[in-house]
Amino acid sequence: MQKVLQFIVPELAFENNFLMNGMLGVASLDMQRLLPDPTTVRRQTVIYRAKALQQYRQALPFVHMNSENYNAALLMAILLVVLCSQDHPTSNDELTIVRWIILYGGLRTVMKMGTFETVMSSKVGPIFRRYITEVKSTPVVPVSLLNMVACITPMDAEYASLKFYFQTLDDLAVVYASLGQDGVSNAFAIRVITWPTYVTEEFTQLAKETRPRALIILAHYLVFTKLVPDLWWMEGIADREIMIIARMISPEWLPFLDIPLQAVSLTKIEDIVSLILGQFNCNLNPGRYGVPSSLCIESI
Repeated sequence: MQKVLQFIVPELAFENNFLMNGMLGVASLDMQRLLPDPTTVRRQTVIYRAKALQQYRQALPFVHMNSENYNAALLMAILLVVLCSQDHPTSNDELTIVRWIILYGGLRTVMKMGTFETVMSSKVGPIFRRYITEVKSTPVVPVSLLNMVACITPMDAEYASLKFYFQTLDDLAVVYASLGQDGVSNAFAIRVITWPTYVTEEFTQLAKETRPRALIILAHYLVFTKLVPDLWWMEGIADREIMIIARMISPEWLPFLDIPLQAVSLTKIEDIVSLILGQFNCNLNPGRYGVPSSLCIESI
């Protein structure tokens, strides 16, 4: 992966202007946090990002699996996630995490121009690895999240979305299992970083519509990002987003947000890990859930 970032990305950038501007935009975004007054660099970032987006849109109609710029287009799709992470919010209800999963959807679209096997065997393949260890333990999710989704009845307006909620919980269950198995490690970090690539278009739409269940699931995911401190573009986002979500949902949903809200006040990794894994002292529920109605919380 380091070889791809240090050598292949610059090589492709000299051949593709959109990737060059994307790379320079990420570099200037990184500089913003290192300078006492980032105003000038911030303007540069905006310019690079605008050029990269415009050129990328112009190039996409001509991108296909066998085109010379296919690898550059794949890399640009990832750089956009970083480039658009630290934007200053335009409103108190704007969620970066929703923007992330939308942008990861764009990456899936570019990848579908080829095949997953083709991408993984290419020279940029190491960037697209979604795990480095197999999860051997049973994937689990907190009982509170299971209850929240299990209580969707055929009379509920979200009944048609039930399978997409369960699918998202299945994918999140693997991240919980990875933390228990691998601890705070590179293997776990990759699971956290790549989790949005599993999010379906249907769940993304639910998040865009600010459905409480979708936002609560995303808040629980954001807690994991606090355990990956080397990702500078995520710095401070989790706490901000969790508090925004708490303001966006109505009070009856707040009990399901208890763990994320507790995590906001925590800074030590060991405390956050204890908070997350402490939910599994009893009543573990395996992934691929057959859910009895008796698990439903009456207040929801």
